[in-house]
Amino acid sequence: MKLRLSQVTVHVRDCDEAHAWYRDKLGMVKRQDETYASGIRWLTVSWPDQPELTLVLDQRPQFPGDAGVGKQPVFVVDTDDCVGAYELFKSRGVKFKDPPMKEVWGTTARFYDLYGNEFHMNEKPKR
Repeated sequence: MKLRLSQVTVHVRDCDEAHAWYRDKLGMVKRQDETYASGIRWLTVSWPDQPELTLVLDQRPQFPGDAGVGKQPVFVVDTDDCVGAYELFKSRGVKFKDPPMKEVWGTTARFYDLYGNEFHMNEKPKR
C-alpha cells in the first residue's frame, strides 16, 4: 500500500488575495477554481512541477472571523537549493523567521505566508 499527501487546506480571509500571494511570492499556479451553488469556493494551487500536491485556499464566508486563519499546522517544503530559494523568496517579500541554517538533517529555513502560517523549507544533505 502506498500513501501520500495530496492536499493541504489553508484557511484564508480572501481567496483572491491568497491566490495572488502564493502565485507572486512562491510561484504557484492555479489548479482549480470553482464556486458552488452554496457559495463555497474551491480554489487550489500548487507548484508547476508538483501538481499532485495542492493547497486548498479555503475562504469560509459563513465564518468571516474564522479563528483558523493563520493557525495552520506547519507545512514542509522540500528543495534541492535552500539558500537559492531563500534568496528568491526573500527578494519577493516573503518574511522569514530565520536565514538558512545547516542542521544534521540538512539545510533549513522557516518562512510565513501572508496570514502567519509557518513553512519549513528543507534541503537534504548532499552525500
